[in-house]
Order: sequence, then C-alpha cells, then structure tokens
Amino acid sequence: MTAWLVSGSYNYLLNRHLVFAKAGQHTVIKYIGLAIVQAGLAAALTEMLVMLFSASLNLETVIKVLVDLVLFVFSYQVQKRWIFNGN
Repeated sequence: MTAWLVSGSYNYLLNRHLVFAKAGQHTVIKYIGLAIVQAGLAAALTEMLVMLFSASLNLETVIKVLVDLVLFVFSYQVQKRWIFNGN
C-alpha cells in the first residue's frame, strides 16, 4: 500500500509538472479517482479474461500486460482531456 501511494504521488507530480505542465481545479481529487477506477478495472478485466480463457500462468502474464497497456492509453487520454486540461 505504501509503495502504491508513493508511486502514485510521484506519478501525479510528474504528470502535472512535466507531461502536461498544466494545473486545473481539483486535479489531485480527479487523479485519485482515476487511479482507483484504473486499479479496479485492471483487477476485474484481468481476472475476467483469465477465467474466460482458462489461462495458464504464461497466458495470465500476457493478459495482464495487454490489460495494463490498454488502461495506460485510457488513463493518458483521461488525464489529458479531463484532469490536466487547464480548467
């Protein structure tokens, strides 16, 4: 839990100051909400796909990587359009 909080805080600061270089209203609250939704989706989608494909350990790893890749793109778009849009 501590590692998740530290990495999430660091990621927020990097995104706010370097990646998007924009501040908006309530960006921390929005970012925390996104992180919670993303973590829930990662767990649910990975579990669902592993069960759907009766995945072995190797396929489970591939599924996890693909789910995380899709969620990374989703997260970037949400951050760009909603969290750090400057409003």
